[in-house]
Amino acid sequence: MTADWTLKDRTAVADFIPFQKQIVLQPPHINAASK
Repeated sequence: MTADWTLKDRTAVADFIPFQKQIVLQPPHINAASK
């Protein structure tokens, strides 16, 4: 595991967590329409 990989992984996680929360907070019909 290189430092570069760790940095990319942390960035992906940081981007994914708010995205996950956004999906959870959306009503199901909006979530389905956005796919």
